[in-house]
Amino acid sequence: MKLAEVAQKIGMPIGRPAGNSRFVGWREIDLAEPGQLTFLANRRYFRLLKTTRASAVLVEEGVALEREASLPALAALRSASPYAAFARALELFYQPPRYAPGIHPTAIIAKGAKIGESAHIGPYCYVDEKAENRAECCAS
Repeated sequence: MKLAEVAQKIGMPIGRPAGNSRFVGWREIDLAEPGQLTFLANRRYFRLLKTTRASAVLVEEGVALEREASLPALAALRSASPYAAFARALELFYQPPRYAPGIHPTAIIAKGAKIGESAHIGPYCYVDEKAENRAECCAS
């Protein structure tokens, strides 16, 4: 996803330089790498703006982006509420966990339960007698 798409989806203008980076996710300001978005809301971490390797930062309006000369420019998405803007941006990159089908050996399944082939039943789960997987048809 390009920075312009991120900005549009969370309803924020892009500060210059905007760049044409493709974003693959987010990371904390001190751990971020190129292709990642970060945010800064706590003044205690302002010094990290000089050294973050992130491609873009969500930051409060009016904050100057000073960078070390050896690092590429940092694009800014400016907001009166960087925490709230970052929460919206996180939703763009969230990938729900995917579980492999199967039944964990510690799970307890009642004999009358109807479990589909693609169901995932995790450790120590209990499936009651009349439980039925409605996501797919189950044969008795």
